[in-house]
Amino acid sequence: MNNTNNTYNGWSNYATWRINLEIFDGGEFSNMSGCEMREFVEELIENETPEGLARDYALAFIADVDWMEIREHYEELATA
Repeated sequence: MNNTNNTYNGWSNYATWRINLEIFDGGEFSNMSGCEMREFVEELIENETPEGLARDYALAFIADVDWMEIREHYEELATA
């Protein structure tokens, strides 16, 4: 049987949940667009990891993140 439900802890997938938890959780990000969030994380990875395999894997990992879902989450928190 093929499981097509890839949700994780209420988020659309593991990558989205993990990036929100590790990078954005507890911060004030309602004023950032999804694109700005992605750029923020890409810059963080590039500044914190040396060139090589680990950086390549981190950048590949964030390709699966649903940036709009994270942005909407913080937008909802700001209006609650």
